[in-house]
Amino acid sequence: MISRIIRRYRIELGHFQLLSSNAQKMILSYALYLAAYPLLATFMNAYLWRSSGSLWSIVIYNLGYVIGLPIAFYFNGKLLTHVHVLRLYFLGSILQAITPCLVLFFPLRGLLGLGVYGCIYGFGAGLFWANKNYLDLQITRGTNRIYYNSIGQIFDLLMNIVVPMSAGWFIVLLSGSGEAPFTSYKIIM
Repeated sequence: MISRIIRRYRIELGHFQLLSSNAQKMILSYALYLAAYPLLATFMNAYLWRSSGSLWSIVIYNLGYVIGLPIAFYFNGKLLTHVHVLRLYFLGSILQAITPCLVLFFPLRGLLGLGVYGCIYGFGAGLFWANKNYLDLQITRGTNRIYYNSIGQIFDLLMNIVVPMSAGWFIVLLSGSGEAPFTSYKIIM
């Protein structure tokens, strides 16, 4: 069985190496995004619930996210005439990474502050997805596109199982050792 797994791994690695270097880099950057996404989404909501105990804090943060998405898609179309697509892709990634850290380490008081942070997170997600989709279309063709999307789906499935399980285990482990639960959230972020 191990030999079949190794053989299959080598076949997949050969297919992966047939992709252009840009496609390989995009898959790896997407894998990193997928590793961070459960922490940024699911555990952000859990943190808001534990820190405030209010359903409204979660609702307002996520409403800000939903409002920020279409705004980013609109501005992305305008910005593409002046800014390179890779810079906008990078900016979207950075905004998504920084916003949950701001919520944890620099909390704004009140629901309005959470709404602003949610909008920033949504704006970053809009920039990320608009430009990721554009780049994906530019660097893949024909059967490579099918393989590329399949690899992305496999990473998505694996990361959405492994990362939340590991992070939840870490939070429970630290909480059981006497550490404050908020410390474990801050370490994870």
